[in-house]
Amino acid sequence: MHSNFPYARYYLYKISWFNCWCSLTWISHIDSLTKKLSTTCYLIGNIKPYLSISTLKIIYHSIFHSILSYGIIFWGNSSHNSVIFKMQKRVIRIIMGGEHRESYRELFKELKILPLSPQLIFCSLFFVVNKGDYLVSNSVYHNINTRQRNDLHLPLSGHVSEGSLLFRHQNL
Repeated sequence: MHSNFPYARYYLYKISWFNCWCSLTWISHIDSLTKKLSTTCYLIGNIKPYLSISTLKIIYHSIFHSILSYGIIFWGNSSHNSVIFKMQKRVIRIIMGGEHRESYRELFKELKILPLSPQLIFCSLFFVVNKGDYLVSNSVYHNINTRQRNDLHLPLSGHVSEGSLLFRHQNL
């Protein structure tokens, strides 16, 4: 049980590298991501004096980015993702030797690395393009000719049930 929750019945589920409380908050998963990304920051910081920026960028993509992007379409819109973005800025600062108060926008552009929010948008669009067959439009639920008829159907509630799209399609 998580001590910060006042509710009595919260259980931690770990499914395929995802940590999630049954209330579908991503706190525990983001905590585990933060530990992994912090270790990667330490690794890159230790080997930085011996390698070029291009080699450090390859290491960033092979370790940090792969951890960051795994399942981002699920946890990326969490209110706790700012911790992960700070870790991403930290590793960019380590690679480029930037100052703590310096703007990171130019550093991201120089390295041609997407920050967390654009990465989430890119991965979400990639998912919709590749798995669009599994998504349901509003026309399935009503035959009224509205402007939103062909838009993707969003569940009315903020929780995921066993009958929802996420659990119906095992191939995702």
